[in-house]
Amino acid sequence: MNNNKVTRVFTDGSFFYNGTKRSGIGVFFDNNDPCNLSERLHSDHNDSNRAKICAVIRALEICKNIENLEIIIDSGCVMSIVTGRDEKCKKHIELKRRLKSLIINYEGVVKFIEVKSRSVYRNIQADYLAKRKAYKEFEG
Repeated sequence: MNNNKVTRVFTDGSFFYNGTKRSGIGVFFDNNDPCNLSERLHSDHNDSNRAKICAVIRALEICKNIENLEIIIDSGCVMSIVTGRDEKCKKHIELKRRLKSLIINYEGVVKFIEVKSRSVYRNIQADYLAKRKAYKEFEG
């Protein structure tokens, strides 16, 4: 495996409340990449930060065999978790533990980069994938 090759993945989470709390996650690698992911979160505890944390967790699960990984996020909450300064994200203790465990046990190199929301094309695509499931009517 080529140690210099970096795989970049953009993640985002979306939360929508219109009488019902709905969240979705988006994991975007590139156009038409079969690893791109759009999932709905089913929980009574949905919020934006939970969705963003879950998106990064799914990216790490998908990329577990990638040697050199960059995860691009637009969340100060998630960045505070991965840098060990959780002051921006007080809730979701179990998800934070899961995320930290995945990072600690990651066998390759993983780097996190924070960008301004919807400031780069692939971040916009991750946002779209997340919203696509969050806004979609409930499927039984």
